[in-house]
Amino acid sequence: MNIMVMGTGKVAESLLMRISESSCVNLFVSGRNEERLTYLSKKFHTHITYPQNFLQIPLDLVFLAVNDDVISEKAKFFFDCSAVVCHLSGAAPLNSIPEKLKHRAVFYPLQTFARPQGVNWDEIPVFTQFSSERSKLILEHFSKIIRVNTYPTSDEERIKIHLCAVWINNFTRLIHLKAKMLCQEWKLNFTYFLPLILETHTIISETVEDLPLTGPAARGDFKTLQNHFECLDSNPEDLELYKILSQYIYRLTKDKSVKS
Repeated sequence: MNIMVMGTGKVAESLLMRISESSCVNLFVSGRNEERLTYLSKKFHTHITYPQNFLQIPLDLVFLAVNDDVISEKAKFFFDCSAVVCHLSGAAPLNSIPEKLKHRAVFYPLQTFARPQGVNWDEIPVFTQFSSERSKLILEHFSKIIRVNTYPTSDEERIKIHLCAVWINNFTRLIHLKAKMLCQEWKLNFTYFLPLILETHTIISETVEDLPLTGPAARGDFKTLQNHFECLDSNPEDLELYKILSQYIYRLTKDKSVKS
């Protein structure tokens, strides 16, 4: 297969790494960042190419590993190409790729790519969507070549999956970052909390149902909550966020359907 990855970011790097493990793929990479292009090309033995050369390559599959708001713009480079053009977004609909391209697809890997080298594609669920039988056949063939687990989805389902991913990944990181910032402000050693972080994530990963809510809000320990409020008096935004989250935990634990 002749495959192109357009983009030089972390998602593109991780995808290139996985594809490059296959001996039956001729791999191309394109993007605006020349330094990253050179790096990716050397690392994964890919061919660098540019828009003026796209039509000269008999491409089978193109991955648009770009920001959601430029998917439509980048797809236009392939209007006169027979390749299946595919985006990797969890939030963008299939029709972010203009309908002028008959063979369109979605290939959304549900994972964070902050560490491209640390991603295990064997374990990542990949959500797919197709505009034609040809796009379905080609993307399914590609998925077998690189050995990934795919699941058919729709625009409506995928945006909900993406939203849950934001709660699980992005908001969790924010909470950890806030704790780290408070440790710096109060001159506490953040490494003290690493065993707690690891244990918390172990419990979450091992508990599919009835994930227990713990802490002062879950127990209704209002004296402790008040002491925490006082610690945050000088940080109004932090105090407001803490109160909102504590109130939500308290309400959930009072719901008999949630075990605390």
